[in-house]
This record gives sequence, structure tokens and C-alpha cells, in this order.
Amino acid sequence: MKAARPADAIVEFSAILAIDPQNLDARANLGRSPSILRATTAKATRICRRLLLKLGKRGQSDLVKLRALLGMAEKRTGKMRPLPATWNKAFPLLTEQKLKVEAGMELIELYYARSDLPKAAEVANVLRQLKPDDPDILYAAHRIFSELADETTLALAMARPILPH
Repeated sequence: MKAARPADAIVEFSAILAIDPQNLDARANLGRSPSILRATTAKATRICRRLLLKLGKRGQSDLVKLRALLGMAEKRTGKMRPLPATWNKAFPLLTEQKLKVEAGMELIELYYARSDLPKAAEVANVLRQLKPDDPDILYAAHRIFSELADETTLALAMARPILPH
């Protein structure tokens, strides 16, 4: 996938899964392939949910990446219920920077669309610490903090109107 050849990645990750069907990294990376995400996002969410249930019963705790990918896939299907607790819990635990940034930007979009600016700001702050010079992160943070400032200014004006002398 780093070579930007999703067809090759699909073949390689599928081969890994044929040998080791429980390989979480292969499943997660296969789910991140852009061509798979476009074509089978709805199917991927069903598979991820079943896999999480199955592995969760076995007591495996290293499912953070899969939970984050499930949240992103559910968002992309447009059939997002209330924000899944699994995605919320998974985000702070992600260790792979690229995935954390991708998941964080999607969380920001979701919080922003739901007008939950304080939560969007929390995620933006985490991402700014990871990549302080990233223009996409900086723009998202600017937009969020500007709206929070506008809300605060309006609340201040409403709480204490300026009276003429």
C-alpha cells in the first residue's frame, strides 16, 4: 500500500489471511485499501463488527486499530448511529501516527457536523501535538477555534449587553 498499488496490496493481504485468518494487521490493512473502501465499505463494516465480537469473546485487547477502522468505515457508509463508543475509546490508544491522524480528522468532521465543537477541539489539539506543521490539521483547528471564539463572543454579548453612556 505504501507503493500506491492497491491491487498488489489486496493480493498480498489476502494471501496473508489465507495462511493466518486471524492476522489483525492484514485484516486492518486490507480494510484500508482505497479500492476496497470504495467498493465494499458496507460489507467491511459487517465483517469488522463480527470480527470484533468474535475476538472480544476471546478476551483479546489489541483491537484498537480494528475499532478505529470500523468507526471510519461506518462514517463513510453514512449510516452512523450515535458516535460508537469503540471509536471514541480507540482514538487515544492508536499508536500508528498515520492512522491516528486519519481517524482524528474523520472524528473532527463528525464532531463538527454535529456541532460538538469542544470535542472537535480536543481531537484537533491531539493532532496538533502529533503534526504541528500539517496544514490540514492547522486549518481544521483554526476553523474550530474561530467558531468557538465566535460562540463565546456572542454569549458574552448576550450576558452583558453594552449600554450607551
